[in-house]
Amino acid sequence: MENQDHFLIRDAFSGYEEMPRYWIFHVPKDKSIALNDGAVFVSGKQKTMVITSADSELPVSLYLGFKQRFPSVTSTAVNKASDSRAIVFGPFTSDAMQFDFQFI
Repeated sequence: MENQDHFLIRDAFSGYEEMPRYWIFHVPKDKSIALNDGAVFVSGKQKTMVITSADSELPVSLYLGFKQRFPSVTSTAVNKASDSRAIVFGPFTSDAMQFDFQFI
């Protein structure tokens, strides 16, 4: 963690060698999301969160709701779900990845 507006996440896989891997970040569906040159911009009320991967060529896709390849929902009560958004980085076949999160 560099400061309150900038931190890194490092993740590593074990097992499933030679299979495609994905990193998924879930955000509320009411957030505005834009993709630009491999970076994801998630706009909030006061700041925008910018997510980038250490591999600038890593594909990134957006999904909304449950009936998707990468389902994304939130639940605040039993048997009640609301759609949310999934930000999906991948596929990737390496064992580790680093993501940079910055609030601007």
